[in-house]
Amino acid sequence: MVHHEDEHERDKVAESHDASRARNHFVTSDEADHSENRTGEPHDGDTAEGASSGTSQEPSTTQQLGSQKPSASDDPGLTQLVATSSRGVILAVLNVIAFALLVYTWVLDRAAKTSLEAQHVSQVAEGQDESGRAMMYDLYASSSPTAYQEIAGLLAQTTDPSKRQELMKVLAFRARRLGLGQTSDIVLGQLGTLTTGDTLGADEISQPLVRLLDPSLSSSARLEELARLYNLSPRLAITLAGASALDTGEAEPFRGIFAKAAAEDAGAGSEGERNPYALMLLNPDLHDLFSEDIVALEGRISGADLVWLLEQLGRQGRSEVSTVAQIAVRRGFEKGARVVFLQEVARSASLPQRIRSAIVSGALGKVTMDDVRRFGEWYGQGAPRVLEATILTTSEPSLRQAAFDTLLAKPLGDPYIARVMDFIRTTYGSDSGRFAGLVGALALRDDVGEDILRRELEVVRNAPRAKDFLRQLVRGAPVQALPVIVEMYSDSMDQLDIVDLLTHSSPQVRTVAVSSLSKVNDIMLLKLISQSYDDERDPDVRAVYEEKISIVKERLP
Repeated sequence: MVHHEDEHERDKVAESHDASRARNHFVTSDEADHSENRTGEPHDGDTAEGASSGTSQEPSTTQQLGSQKPSASDDPGLTQLVATSSRGVILAVLNVIAFALLVYTWVLDRAAKTSLEAQHVSQVAEGQDESGRAMMYDLYASSSPTAYQEIAGLLAQTTDPSKRQELMKVLAFRARRLGLGQTSDIVLGQLGTLTTGDTLGADEISQPLVRLLDPSLSSSARLEELARLYNLSPRLAITLAGASALDTGEAEPFRGIFAKAAAEDAGAGSEGERNPYALMLLNPDLHDLFSEDIVALEGRISGADLVWLLEQLGRQGRSEVSTVAQIAVRRGFEKGARVVFLQEVARSASLPQRIRSAIVSGALGKVTMDDVRRFGEWYGQGAPRVLEATILTTSEPSLRQAAFDTLLAKPLGDPYIARVMDFIRTTYGSDSGRFAGLVGALALRDDVGEDILRRELEVVRNAPRAKDFLRQLVRGAPVQALPVIVEMYSDSMDQLDIVDLLTHSSPQVRTVAVSSLSKVNDIMLLKLISQSYDDERDPDVRAVYEEKISIVKERLP
């Protein structure tokens, strides 16, 4: 880190102030007592005696703020002044108190953030003389690169295990304050596994850890230390590589370590070509520690890398695949029925491995007959959805039929779909499978869109008992599907079934129904239509009546 001379002077002044505040904040009560005795200032118990003897004293902070009443003997006119301006004094005191509370709150907040660090710095400084204690606080508070070198030098000269641990904590807390938050937390966690008297480990391990706590260390030099550590403790090195990637904001320099770990631990392929953040999500330790931080950077992971992650994590049956699916859903990675699989994978962390892997196969478009059988073993709320999605995404007739047969045996949470399924089963028997796509499109209407629904509705056109089937489809149909059904099959539907829709709660449904009744000439139906026009309150729907229905046109002025 290079500073200009003027910047260096400002840094020295700031460091001096920071160190002074740190020392003042953590002086113990005993030290304060000794300090008073050294300077000749009295204790609280000596105040009265000092006053009576005429000893000169500095005014207390309370006296400076005016919260202690002045003595009338000091100034005979002061009592009268206080009496005549009491309101002003009270307001002034209240303002001072309010300001003091704000300052106190700020001090508490600052103290809370640094109390743990300061506690350990105090432990390190304990037993040293005043100059040694001051030096330790100066180094802790300093942002200068030389401060790191001095603490590291002290560490190298210290042989006592407990003092070495404490010096490492000072380094870690200083590193966290200067931006290496993730790295310092990992090192502190490593220290937390040691008991009093233990050393950090062999010098080969402790030396890279010390170097990684240097905020001025370049990414290339950091990578060298991690590579050295990898040969001694691969898991610790990978964890610190992930911490370094997040602390520095540069994951690319550490991709080689992540790829090596993926190849050795997971047996994955093409690791060297993958995004470093994708490789981090593949590693179970890095996922557990840093998944939230990585998800915040999900825009840096390509769609191809997301597919690769789904394949690898699905093949291994790992629950971490739910994180990848959540990213894919947010990114709009898939459309149509395939997104259903991703949604269920995103919720699959608690599912059995075999079920989760089968759902991942669906997300990748690779559902097999074994996967369908696993869906049949699953009785969660998502089971019907993945079977319906399987029906819509597979082009293999036997697989579609198997998914539909499995769906027939499932309890369905959608009463509308359950009723349609009952009609199909009882009406068409062994030929029910031909309507599997329609069932899937109706059930997943929110996900597949109108085009897919229109495509699957074509199967009704040549179906036996089509009018009865359409009545079942219309009765209680969701708003997303009802206008499409009426528009496509108004000529095949019973006109009274369409008239019933004129009182539907949806203006869109009422509009389609009015348009579909434009050729009605039955007098009874026309009277019902005219009455519905009188009851209609939506101006847009009334306009359709006035344009399409002859009996309404005749009533217009």
